[in-house]
Amino acid sequence: TSDDIFSLEKAPGKTLVVGASYIALECGGFLTGLGYDTSVMVRSIVLRGFDRDCADRIKDDMVASGTRFIDKSIPIRIETTPEGLRKVTYQNVETKQQHSE
Repeated sequence: TSDDIFSLEKAPGKTLVVGASYIALECGGFLTGLGYDTSVMVRSIVLRGFDRDCADRIKDDMVASGTRFIDKSIPIRIETTPEGLRKVTYQNVETKQQHSE
């Protein structure tokens, strides 16, 4: 959860934020600002229910600041590697193509 990130015992490193609410974007933005490789996975649009122009500008600014967006995708599997890292398999909701990182 967004609260858990503040109580981690070690730095998060490469991070995937799932969702595009204002809390998700806030977490993604400050992690990028702290220098972590951060991606935000978005099923449909960022900031649903907010003014579209403002929402798109916020996303554009985050991209310009280094946050990566994985659009039109949902996580379908999370596995732990032998090194203790998390491997996420996700699917594009339109093409049904699967990718892993």
